[in-house]
Amino acid sequence: MKLTVFTQNDCRFCGMTKGFLDDREVKYETINISDEPEYINKYDLMGAPTVVLFDEENEEVARTTGFNPEELGVLIDNLD
Repeated sequence: MKLTVFTQNDCRFCGMTKGFLDDREVKYETINISDEPEYINKYDLMGAPTVVLFDEENEEVARTTGFNPEELGVLIDNLD
């Protein structure tokens, strides 16, 4: 499983989400949709931050939008 955080420039909640994941020593990748807007349509992103859990075939398993520690915890629990 792979965790991806879609962020935007000047997004306060994006920093909070990354800090939450960093505090738990979770491995994740970050994609800044301000710099790479093609991901907005590709993954139907409705806001930032959006955290998506992908399986081994890069299929979406789960997602959360905004800073929600409970939902982030569920995603973390589903990582291998």
